[in-house]
Amino acid sequence: MWGDKISFKKKLVLSFFLFYMLPLILVVSVGFGLITNLLKEQGAEYYRRMFSTTVDRIDNIFISMQEFNITMQKRSWVTSMIYMEDLEKSRFDRVDFTNFAEELRGFSCQDAAIDHLFYFFLVSDQFISTTDRGIVDYQWFTEVSFKNALMQQEDYHKMAAELKKPEYHILAVDNYGRKREGILCCYPVKELRGQSICNLYFFVQINELEQLLDLAMPEENNWFYMEYDGEILLNRTPYTKEELLGFDMEELGRNKTKMTGFTQESEKTGFHYYTLVSEDSVYARAKNMQVILLTLAGVFALAGFFLSYYMAIRNYRPVQNLMKLIKDKVPSEEVNRNEFFWLENAVGTILDGRKNLDIQIEEQRPILISAFLTWLLKENYKPEESKILHTAGMLEIEFGLPVYNCLLCSLKAGNRLNKEIVEILGEYRIHFRTLVYQNDYVVILNYEEEEEAAAFYKSMADMLNEKAEKYFFGVGESCRSIVQLPAVYTQAKQARNFRMVNRECGITFYNEVKKENFYFYPIENEYALRNCLLAGEYEKSVLIFNELLQKNLENEQVSYYQMRNFFHNVELTCLKCTVRLDIAGLIDADVESLDQCNALEEYLSIFYNIFRKLCDYVNAHRDSSSEVMKEALYQFVDENLCNSDLSLNFVANAFSLSDSYVSRLFKEKTGTNFLDYMNRARIEKAKMILLSESQTSIQDIGIRVGYDSDTTFRRIFKKYEGITPTQFRKI
Repeated sequence: MWGDKISFKKKLVLSFFLFYMLPLILVVSVGFGLITNLLKEQGAEYYRRMFSTTVDRIDNIFISMQEFNITMQKRSWVTSMIYMEDLEKSRFDRVDFTNFAEELRGFSCQDAAIDHLFYFFLVSDQFISTTDRGIVDYQWFTEVSFKNALMQQEDYHKMAAELKKPEYHILAVDNYGRKREGILCCYPVKELRGQSICNLYFFVQINELEQLLDLAMPEENNWFYMEYDGEILLNRTPYTKEELLGFDMEELGRNKTKMTGFTQESEKTGFHYYTLVSEDSVYARAKNMQVILLTLAGVFALAGFFLSYYMAIRNYRPVQNLMKLIKDKVPSEEVNRNEFFWLENAVGTILDGRKNLDIQIEEQRPILISAFLTWLLKENYKPEESKILHTAGMLEIEFGLPVYNCLLCSLKAGNRLNKEIVEILGEYRIHFRTLVYQNDYVVILNYEEEEEAAAFYKSMADMLNEKAEKYFFGVGESCRSIVQLPAVYTQAKQARNFRMVNRECGITFYNEVKKENFYFYPIENEYALRNCLLAGEYEKSVLIFNELLQKNLENEQVSYYQMRNFFHNVELTCLKCTVRLDIAGLIDADVESLDQCNALEEYLSIFYNIFRKLCDYVNAHRDSSSEVMKEALYQFVDENLCNSDLSLNFVANAFSLSDSYVSRLFKEKTGTNFLDYMNRARIEKAKMILLSESQTSIQDIGIRVGYDSDTTFRRIFKKYEGITPTQFRKI
């Protein structure tokens, strides 16, 4: 399918893009329509106001002419001239004529649209005009002064006589060679026997009216026309009079021309005004806003695409990393075909494997719990306590109360008392877990109040007192974090070991154990024990060992661990003897048994057995052991050559031998007596220092090689070399 060919990454991009674009399209569509309609209404209202203002201004021109006509009817000189059959300037009063001229000229100057104003007296067939400034006859006026086609018609007199109401005609006028178009406004002034005998005429220029329209609606495609009683007085449309009068304006604006139409009728003049405004004019603002809105929509769409791409990449990256981890689970061609379904299948496979793993974990839960508890007691890196408790919860281990502690005893005691310990713990509000760790039976305690733990310890002590056998328990100092359990375990073990050394049955708390002190095993005692063993003197070796042991036990501040160190050093002394005697494997089994000892009696038994084996071997191989002793004496003297206390008696005491026996063995080894060998060795060493260190004083050199007195050093040096040390340095 087509959808299978699209990668999961592209689907994410499309999903995010559609998720972003659908609301954007909806908002833009609704906003586009609302803003467009609002701006259209505002544009239409703007042109409606402009149209109304323009119509009012045009209407005011004609209203002012009607009012002027009414005013002039009240003038006496006008009334006088109406009934005169012949109008001559000589017959007029100069003042009256002046008033006439000024009033006509003044009114015509009030508005630039009124180009011409005149009276027509039908009785005398004469005109009084602002242009001629006097009285002219009909022929002169219509052919020269105000030349136009309408008044040159033969029936115009009849039309003028039958004028009952204002009439308006479109004329092209030639006024002394000045041609222009306009509207001739005819108003009846006086009637006699049903006929008009005097009319007032105004000539309104079309171009002045068009200028008013241009100010309001300057666009070329905005149409306007003015109609009165079936006569089109002003036409700014591409249609003829007949077409305009035959149109329905609303239908014309809505369907035929796609323009907005406005109409207005004047109550005072009876004019009908019509205008058609193009959609480009009405919607000009709307179109600008539409462009802005579409531009913003495009910008947001582009931003949405990049945002969608970013979100898709960010969400796809974990999927991609997951695919890299499990890509070897399915064939590669399936990955290329449809990574989404491949990932779905791969995850399903992993979940199935996880389900099987959970089953295996459930089966192996006891082993996991034991491993977890063992890990808790080890001195290694521990994560945050919350993570440890989370792991404990997964293994269904009820930890989490504020206080932790450890109860510890030997594995043997734990196996015997496990059931009773668990029964006692069941009586208290204490969470616990038991395990075997480093050959110890350990109970990890978790409780809320120290009083609860104290009651448990008392019950344990009462139970132990009733036992015939001796059991040794240790308890560490309580802590407030599970991370501190390794230290608590160590404290409990030290408390238990202290109890074992003192051979006291019961429970020992770490805070009751006195601080450790170093064990007692000086070097001279080690030499004495070693020499007795090398000499095959069993009773004397046992005596030295017991004295050392008693010395350590008398010191109550020597802990169990320090006693273990003491026993370990005695063990090393015995191993040194095997090296000197050049025997291997004689005491290996006994040495291995020492690691399993937990009681003082066990240590004593094994060491006595080791001493017996070494002494029996020495006595059975006396000759070879003498050579070993000679070598030991020689090495001891060589190691202590610079010691000022070195003497035959010092060596004999170190090896627990007599002076004569040491002297004899030493002479057999070196071929000379002890004193001579010691002095010669010291002088040879002094000679090397004299030659290599010229700044060192003679006295300091003597002290360094083992002589307390400078005089003794000089005397012995001269005895063996024949010269003094100073002379030797100068050679």
